[in-house]
Amino acid sequence: MKKCIGILFISLVLLTFNLQAQDNYKRFHFGPKIGLSATDIRYKDLQYDEYQFINDTIAYTNVMFSISAGLAIDYSIIPTKNYGMSIQTALIYSRKGCTLFTESIDEPSESINVMMHYLDIPVELRAKCHIAKRNYLVLGFGPTFNIGISQVNDITEYRSDEPNKKHTNNLQFGEGDRDNGLHRLDIGANAILGIESTGGFRFDLSYYIPLRNLSIDTSKTVKHFVFAASVGYMF
Repeated sequence: MKKCIGILFISLVLLTFNLQAQDNYKRFHFGPKIGLSATDIRYKDLQYDEYQFINDTIAYTNVMFSISAGLAIDYSIIPTKNYGMSIQTALIYSRKGCTLFTESIDEPSESINVMMHYLDIPVELRAKCHIAKRNYLVLGFGPTFNIGISQVNDITEYRSDEPNKKHTNNLQFGEGDRDNGLHRLDIGANAILGIESTGGFRFDLSYYIPLRNLSIDTSKTVKHFVFAASVGYMF
């Protein structure tokens, strides 16, 4: 039994060295990554089964386009010519948000540009297969941990009897009353479809799946939804 285990271990070691020598493939890659994303924030009051807040105020949101930029690191678990698998992590600055509209009988209508700044740390398992001479198709999935840096709300009040009123609120994560306080840490998962070139170019489409309710008040839900396109170059 011990002899069989030893032969199997030696065979695996020789196979690994043979694959690396055959493909001449580096395991570690790193490089910059920038992206453009369509983001939305879903607000829901669980007491009502619709987007509704206190004082009978109805709210609905529109998508906001935002940017991201950072550094990615990729480690190849299976480095071969025709297929492969890697683990990729990154340190990314991102801006998430939406345009929130509120309508109320007793108060002026408002539009609020909600902008939340985050430091994102995704951990993705990426599988790839050869589809052209120098290109690979990539499918990936993995968790992402997003640390809130700041919140900025640009508010416009629409009034019929006087000029519109504009002002800005700077908020802190983890603070605020029970109606608007948000947790600093957001947890979700990324589903990825991409293209990799042996020359180093990377292109990804990703969809963010929220896994945590950000609202400190558990009678409400606040969740990010993000669809993003990013480009990068790996050295």
